[in-house]
Amino acid sequence: MRNSKYSSNSTEMNEVII
Repeated sequence: MRNSKYSSNSTEMNEVII
């Protein structure tokens, strides 16, 4: 769960991170 780092782009990165 690295949403913190990409909280700004969590919308697009969310899928990549998870």
